[in-house]
Formats: sequence, C-alpha cells, structure tokens
Amino acid sequence: MNESPISLGPGADSRDDVIAAEYVLGTLPRDERLVAEHRIEEEPDFAALVADWEHRFSPLNMAYEPEHAPDLLPQIEARIFGTPARVQQRNLMRLAWVLVGGALAAVALLTLVMNHTDGFDAPADRYAATIEARGMPLVFAAAWSAETKELQVSRTVGLAAEKGRDYELWLIAKGGVPISLGLLRGGVTKLSLPALRPGAVLAVSLEPIGGSRTGAPTGPVLVTGPLTKL
Repeated sequence: MNESPISLGPGADSRDDVIAAEYVLGTLPRDERLVAEHRIEEEPDFAALVADWEHRFSPLNMAYEPEHAPDLLPQIEARIFGTPARVQQRNLMRLAWVLVGGALAAVALLTLVMNHTDGFDAPADRYAATIEARGMPLVFAAAWSAETKELQVSRTVGLAAEKGRDYELWLIAKGGVPISLGLLRGGVTKLSLPALRPGAVLAVSLEPIGGSRTGAPTGPVLVTGPLTKL
C-alpha cells in the first residue's frame, strides 16, 4: 500500500506545524502542551495551524462512536439544593458577598471555607485534586500550598471555553454549599486562597462570559474532583 507523507500547511513554519500536529494528536509533553494552549489563545496564525490539523486528522474520528459528556448537574444540584435550609443558606451567603465587597472578599472566603469544612481532618500544608469526569475530554489539575496561600489550576486536557463562555471553579465544602473561587482562563490560573481543608470537592462549570451571577452554578457542571493531602 502506498502512503503519501503528510505535507505542511501553506506558508507554515515547519516547527510550529509539527507542534500543532502533535498538539492535536495529544502527544506533546504536559509543559509543551500548556505553552501550545496559550499560543492558541494569543497567536491567530498558530491557532489556524491547530484548526488545520484538526480538520486533516478528523477522518480518524470516523472509526469511533461519539461519546456524549455526562450530565453531572442533577447530582450537584441534589448536593447543593437538597433542603430548603440549604437554599436559604445560599441566599444569605450571596447577600453577604454583595455587602462585604471586594475589600473583605479574602476574609469572607476564609470564613466560609473554615466553617463549611468543620469536622474534616486537620489542615495540611499542601493539597491536590484532579478535576475530571469519565468520558469527558476536559481535565484540570489543582494544587494548593499553605506557604504561598495560592491555588494553582492547570487545564491539562481540553481546549479553552467556547466563545462567549467561561469555565468557573467552585469549592463544594461540607453541607454542599458552592463557593465560587474564580474563572479559569488560559492554560494556568492562580487564585489567592487563604486556607483549605481535605474532604471538599472542586468542580468546574461552564458559565456565561464573566461567570455565574446567581451565586451557584447555572451551566453544566463538567468535571469534579476531591481535594487530598500530599
């Protein structure tokens, strides 16, 4: 059987073309993949190369049946809105955020995290979580350090949110009350977080641009993962 070599795109830089092809195939090392994802968002020419390779490799997908992402929203809603008391608690928490404002946001977040994780194991110095779902081509890796008071979240698998949408990160602590930690844009996001305790769950939902305006996930909850001690 004769096989013709895959040629570079018209006018493409050979190295960039190879990187774009390996990105689409998923063979890039993690660090190089994160760089490539950043370039997709910042460099239109490189993004066009990736789109071209996705089109050229698309016939390979014909050998596989499409697998739809699981709808995790009902499970999350059951944990969040299980009782009227929880609904009232969520509304009070939303009002508190409005009154406190940006200057006290860090203090309020610390209080919420500590209150809703009461009864879990004692705090540790470092935590990590893999935020994923079976069959979902989207994975985030999260790591928090008591030394830096910073939660770093990396998108290790999958593309940025579609145009006009944002990924939003949530902390679901004891009692099922969701706490928005911020938006996940780009390959790596760093969020200031004073404290964490094990047993809580991180979740990522797909929201309108700018994030949820209700104090709880409004779009589909795509992936989740529990925090564990390192």
